[in-house]
Amino acid sequence: MKILIASFPALGHFLPVVPLAWAARAAGHEVLVVTAGEAVGASERAGLPWADASPGIQLRAVAERSKEDSLEQFQNPMQVKRAWPKPPDLWRRSAT
Repeated sequence: MKILIASFPALGHFLPVVPLAWAARAAGHEVLVVTAGEAVGASERAGLPWADASPGIQLRAVAERSKEDSLEQFQNPMQVKRAWPKPPDLWRRSAT
């Protein structure tokens, strides 16, 4: 059986599936890991065949740029206008 393991390109997402991939290979299955960023190198160090899902893209730089953009947009979260009305106070007791 051929097994494709697709993982988010962060080690915290990739490393937990390594034992599963090893077990599948030990059982005679063909395994391919598709990921990006640091997880590509981790896959190679784990001895697993891999394919880079986003070759040439520096994911850490993209994430940092996204983080900076988000911080600029939301310097003060209390100034963000709600797109919905304020929810009712469910803890308020009715006067009886």
